Amino acid sequence: MKKTLVVLALGTLSFATAQTNAFKGSDFENFKDFTESLNHYGLKSYATQDAGKGMGNSAALKIEGTPSGNDYVFTSNATETLPANIKEITFMVKGKADKSLSINLYKTDGSSYKFNIGDLKADSKISQSDNNNYNGMIDTGEKYVKVTLDCSGLTDINKSSSNNFLAIKVGKEVKYNLDIDDIKVN
Repeated sequence: MKKTLVVLALGTLSFATAQTNAFKGSDFENFKDFTESLNHYGLKSYATQDAGKGMGNSAALKIEGTPSGNDYVFTSNATETLPANIKEITFMVKGKADKSLSINLYKTDGSSYKFNIGDLKADSKISQSDNNNYNGMIDTGEKYVKVTLDCSGLTDINKSSSNNFLAIKVGKEVKYNLDIDDIKVN
């Protein structure tokens, strides 16, 4: 029995270490690395570094405000070495919003896969959608929850550092008060 437990523990350890940052600064510790990995549109003014509010008292990305439009908060380029086959992208979210988030994951041809988070109260696994929408509300009860984007079967994800990789979008004319941390790929 002990041998089985040791094997299981090692298997779990190797799975946990398979994750890598989705792009430079995607843990928001080095905010300069993060902003330098964004495309030419940069970062919306209502998105800032939130020191000490991330996972384990690290830094996070704070999204706080009432956007006037359906905004791209940011769009990152693929600035890290990514796995040949991305199975999933994960990130942590804490806070409240009167609408949800939508994520664009870019393809090699410049178009994107869309992932709509919907109602978010607990850990959630999200499949791709046909278009962006912000239906749903976020209320994580002041704790971090894990969002997993199911990328299995997506073979044409852009990994070139000169092109868009991932964008986080918000809905218009509602209040957002969120922290986002640890955007990872596996």
